[in-house]
Amino acid sequence: QGEGRGFRTTNGTGAGLSDGNHSVSFTNWSGWMATGPTTVMVQADTVHEETAQYIKAATLKVTIQPADARAGGRWRIRNSNQADLWRQSGVTVLSIPPGTWTLEYTAINGWQEPTATEIDIPEGGNLEKEGTYVRTALATPANVQATDGTYTDRIEITWNAVAYATGYRIYWSDTGDFG
Repeated sequence: QGEGRGFRTTNGTGAGLSDGNHSVSFTNWSGWMATGPTTVMVQADTVHEETAQYIKAATLKVTIQPADARAGGRWRIRNSNQADLWRQSGVTVLSIPPGTWTLEYTAINGWQEPTATEIDIPEGGNLEKEGTYVRTALATPANVQATDGTYTDRIEITWNAVAYATGYRIYWSDTGDFG
């Protein structure tokens, strides 16, 4: 593609260009990636030939574990030049340039995210990675209170809710021995 002139087919010719430097880029196609754009010097009544080098694109699929972390967990890759979008578990990213990338995960409240890791993505590679979130310890219920003789047939116990708790276990004993 010449500046503002659209893509041409193989062996296309760009006529009518003014003298001077022009940027030429090549399109990606069907699993192949063109190397970056190049600048060519155009002079009247001369022909300049430019060739593209293509590399086989890589793919990456990341699965987040365990299943109940997938609702909030996201992943992305980044390198020194760019950062990818945050993606859901099981999504496959196509057309990744080869190189060293950092695989990162979002923080989720109540979970410890996987540690960011460097991955080497080879030309044409089809990689699958897995990131495992770990539940963090839940807080101890605060403001625990129990009735003291208010009722003759029961004891009422109250406390502040704990984030991400799905239930509570209450133990009692007449002797104070919970072993």
